[in-house]
Amino acid sequence: MTETTHDSVYDEVLALFHEAAARFECAHVEFSPGPAAGSQLPKLSCSANGTTSITAMPGADQIDLYLGRDTWLELFPKRRSKEPLVGRVKAIVDAVTTGRFEEIVWEKGGRITRSKWRITLADGSCLSGSEWRLRGPLFSGHKRSTAYLPYA
Repeated sequence: MTETTHDSVYDEVLALFHEAAARFECAHVEFSPGPAAGSQLPKLSCSANGTTSITAMPGADQIDLYLGRDTWLELFPKRRSKEPLVGRVKAIVDAVTTGRFEEIVWEKGGRITRSKWRITLADGSCLSGSEWRLRGPLFSGHKRSTAYLPYA
């Protein structure tokens, strides 16, 4: 994809984050360092206890979202779908800011060994996934379940 398309998607995601932040007194948009030198990733955060932030790495043909303690989503365009990638990001942002994101993290020795997550969208459908960092019964660790609170 072209650099212009990449910049356009970045600007759309940034505008979406600013729009979401404007709805909540505790929310704000900041920037995290990106993987490339000098790059900045938009991050939607809330200062209220029990909430989580969403960091986006937008590109022309893929948008990565990082949320909670260990959740990473890769969003790609769907075949035969007219819904833009940013529309899918909006649905996830709406779910997270209204408290419909849950995460279970297993830790051992200060390291995350495993995680599971679920996001319930406005239409009732769910996105879910899991990640194993270390496998085996010795690496299961202490389980911590978090149902993130809505932005207030």
